[in-house]
Amino acid sequence: MIRRFVMGTILTVRIEGEDSGRMERLFADEVQRLEELLSIYRTSSEITRINRAAGIAPVRVSTETYTVIEEALHYAALSSGTFDPTAGSSADYHKVLLNPDNRTVFLEALGMRLDLGGIGKGFALDRALARVREAGAIESVSADFGGQLFFWHKDGSFAPETILIEDRQPFTFQIDTNGSISTSSNAERPGHLLDPRSGRPAEGVDSVTVSAPTSTQAEALSTAVFIMGKEAGEAWLSQFPGVRAFIF
Repeated sequence: MIRRFVMGTILTVRIEGEDSGRMERLFADEVQRLEELLSIYRTSSEITRINRAAGIAPVRVSTETYTVIEEALHYAALSSGTFDPTAGSSADYHKVLLNPDNRTVFLEALGMRLDLGGIGKGFALDRALARVREAGAIESVSADFGGQLFFWHKDGSFAPETILIEDRQPFTFQIDTNGSISTSSNAERPGHLLDPRSGRPAEGVDSVTVSAPTSTQAEALSTAVFIMGKEAGEAWLSQFPGVRAFIF
């Protein structure tokens, strides 16, 4: 098992299989590499470069950065902007222009910025899994990334495991297939999730936990539903196969 501080929280990874220690380090290294591309707190990150060039010029980025922004805009469109990776006085995901031919990103308005805090950890977990699967024969991976949980087994399923979600209202969650569990909550940092429609802290629910086939999807959906509220969120989630949610 390896523990590392990355993306502002603790990543704990356990991998079973050949050379498991090296694989765990490789997994954590990949998450750290992605932090250096995606963090708004790193002055040299590609997201920071995009934000500095808002309203001025497109910025050419890596495949990883381009892909996660595509994913973020995908969920923004699906949620009608309830999930929105943009921020600032001119926040509007419609103003993020992607050019696949030269892999550039352009924020149309001055003062606008990207913040991938609602999807970046999930994306990093999925990419790190792909990296270690390419590198060797692994049996299983489990990870806890600041409360976002991730489980993968080479067979796609495993003996049922009961997970305790410790939030304002602790409850248990049973899993037996590959996937991820993401919680969006006010328990630790009240008011940190903003409603993009008003620019104010989201209200209506205290906690949303989503189980989904991928970590990217789980994090994006939990963020969106937290902002939507219980009734609208439950109805919206019905379109996603293999997704379960607990909303309080």
